[in-house]
Amino acid sequence: MAIKPITRYGKFTPTGVDKSGEIRMRALAGLGETAFDITRDVVKTKREQESTVEGIKAAEESRTVILETGKVNYADVELRSGYGFGDAQFNRAALSTMNSQRDVDSRIKFDKLEKLFPLNPQGFETASNAYIDGVESATPLELRSSLRTTLTARKLSKLNIIIESKRLEDIKNATRKNVQNINEATDAIEVLVASNKNPATEVDSATASIDAQSEIDPDFNAEEAKSNLNKTQIEATLRRKNDDLFDKNPERAFKNLDEQKLPEGYTPPEWDKVIGAETLRLRKRQQLQENAYKSKQAEQKRDFDNGVALLNQGRGVDQKTKTNMEIFAEDTGQLENLKDAFSINDYMQLSSTKRLQILEDTEAQGLEGAVLYGKLKTVQETMDKALDKDPMSYAISQGVVTLEGFDAEQFDPLNPTQEELDKLYEFRGLASQHYFNRQTNFPIFTKNQANTLVTFFESDTFTFVDKATLARTYGERSGIWNLFEGKKGVYAQAATNDNEDVTLGIFAGLERLKRPEYKILGENRVAATNDFYEYVGLDTISDDDAFSLIDASFAYYAGSVNQNEKYNADDFKLAIKDVVGQVEDIRGFKTLLPTGVSEEEFEKYFDMMTEAEYIEIAGDKTSEQIKTDLELIKDDGVLFGVFGEPTRIKAVVGGYQIIVGNGVLTNAQEEPLVIKLDRNILDTAIMNSPERQLDAEKQAVQARRSMGIATQRPAKTKQTTKTGANEQFNKEYDDAVQKGFNIENATFTLSDELKSQLESAITNMKPPSGRKYAKLKNNYQPSAQAVFETIRTTLGLPKIPFGDLKTKGGMAVEKLTEQYMAQ
Repeated sequence: MAIKPITRYGKFTPTGVDKSGEIRMRALAGLGETAFDITRDVVKTKREQESTVEGIKAAEESRTVILETGKVNYADVELRSGYGFGDAQFNRAALSTMNSQRDVDSRIKFDKLEKLFPLNPQGFETASNAYIDGVESATPLELRSSLRTTLTARKLSKLNIIIESKRLEDIKNATRKNVQNINEATDAIEVLVASNKNPATEVDSATASIDAQSEIDPDFNAEEAKSNLNKTQIEATLRRKNDDLFDKNPERAFKNLDEQKLPEGYTPPEWDKVIGAETLRLRKRQQLQENAYKSKQAEQKRDFDNGVALLNQGRGVDQKTKTNMEIFAEDTGQLENLKDAFSINDYMQLSSTKRLQILEDTEAQGLEGAVLYGKLKTVQETMDKALDKDPMSYAISQGVVTLEGFDAEQFDPLNPTQEELDKLYEFRGLASQHYFNRQTNFPIFTKNQANTLVTFFESDTFTFVDKATLARTYGERSGIWNLFEGKKGVYAQAATNDNEDVTLGIFAGLERLKRPEYKILGENRVAATNDFYEYVGLDTISDDDAFSLIDASFAYYAGSVNQNEKYNADDFKLAIKDVVGQVEDIRGFKTLLPTGVSEEEFEKYFDMMTEAEYIEIAGDKTSEQIKTDLELIKDDGVLFGVFGEPTRIKAVVGGYQIIVGNGVLTNAQEEPLVIKLDRNILDTAIMNSPERQLDAEKQAVQARRSMGIATQRPAKTKQTTKTGANEQFNKEYDDAVQKGFNIENATFTLSDELKSQLESAITNMKPPSGRKYAKLKNNYQPSAQAVFETIRTTLGLPKIPFGDLKTKGGMAVEKLTEQYMAQ
């Protein structure tokens, strides 16, 4: 039976033990343990997460790429011990990342190696092994085994691709070589058969290539290729035979085709196709032959026509053209015409004298030479036109001027050297002598070169001083100004004026007339033009010269007035005189005189012309012709009044012509006679003619008397024709020379008589004519050149160029000029 516990002891009941504190402590201890576990778990989890990130980062930082080369380097990554929180996660993340890096990098690397060694298995394998070894050595031990397995598998995959590509490429190359050799051998067989040579070597070579190709290409039809090779020989043999027959007779070649039988290896349609192609080839050859013949005929005709044209221009033809001309002339019956063409060419190469002789001889043949004479006259007219249009170009085209020693490409007409000018004048002399048998005003330029000057003169880039300087560099002597046409003639007038100031003034005026403030003529232009013709005359000069001289006068006038200045007729008339020169009435006609030649000197030059002087100008003429011509030249209107008026001396380009009625006096070549006259020519004529000297001295005496200078006429002697001051000066000059006189070491002194004459002449010097000196009046101060000229004329000496000490008497006159200028 159960025993009931005692719960009471008497009246005393003990209290129970208080375990609440224990319970609380136990509760707190359990709670702390739980908190610790929780905290540890949180810290551990966080550390593991951080370690994973750190492992990935460490692996990534260990890998570097060199940008320039693309090379990848792997550094060591230190793995952790494994005892700390997150060590395992760090190691796993680092190893996993490094493995992934190498895997991805290797794929890229093997792709590059495949491209680097596309057809080189050995090179690829060597490079791949080196790469694998390098990557493995830079990989942690934990990854090496699996990494090598992966990389090796990838390498083998790429290697198999390369090996296959190499095999296919080798087959391709072998096929290309075989096909190339078969084709080349086939071509060679055709050439050898066409040349009637044995093609066996080429046949064997092609056969070997066919066999080789059949071994590497199962689809290649070797039998068909060999059959085609045999057909090549058959067809080449057929063509050779046909060509041989065609060369002899084209119809025999066509007949041979008709007689051909079917060869072995051909089907009838195939052979018909061969025969058809060969027939077409022969037909084309026949057509080409006919076309070639027609083309050759056309070429010969073209060479004949062009060659005749060149010969008629005085130019040569090459040997090929000459041969074609001869063949065509023989085929068409034109040998006589060809002979005439070469005769004309020879004629044009001759000098003026020989051409004239040939013309006379041909004319003398009568009917027999009539045809050739007509052609020669026509050619002479052609030559004249060419020489009138562009003389120097024509001379060059004919080979008369070869330009030897002259660099035409480097020559600049705007900046000529003295050496270049000397060469051009040398060429001008050769051409002038060849075409005219004398020195003429033949231009030293071609027309194109003259146009270069026109462009320069019309330019606004250069100053009028530059233009005037260049114009005078060439001057009248160059002869180029005849190439200036129309309005451009004003430049010619400026360049050929004897007065440098006039040249400068014309170019200055041309520049000014481009500006509105210098449009000074206006409504007065008509009146100014009338003033021009009143002074010059309506037919004194050619219309072209008149127009250009009017323009030059306008320009010269404009160059000397102020802006917006009103037109002054008197000043313009003075400008006309400066530009045009001296115009006087000679034999009842207005005549333009040479610069520095008086009216009386001008008339006396023609009136006193001797036979010797005339022959030198006109060439060889008969005595009767010379006599008649001189009577015309000296005509005063009485003897030849039958013409209604005396003969006229008219200014033309290059000199003067003698106008007889409606005709003109001609030279020995039956060309219009042009008599050149200037101060130097006149002085030379005086110096070479005693009669002219005597007349000149008489004129000098009369001039001195008009100035109030007393002269004593010396007695004539048999030893000399010189009289008056001229004779005395020469005697005194000779005495001075014997005493050792020269310009450097002595003063040349004259006798009192000559000294008195010189002082009076110099004292009474007057300013030159022209508007430049019109306002000087009594304030005129003569230049050294003017004093020099006054001394020369007073002493009755021939022309002495100013500053030329080599001329006889030049030193003395120069010294005297210095003395008088010093006073």
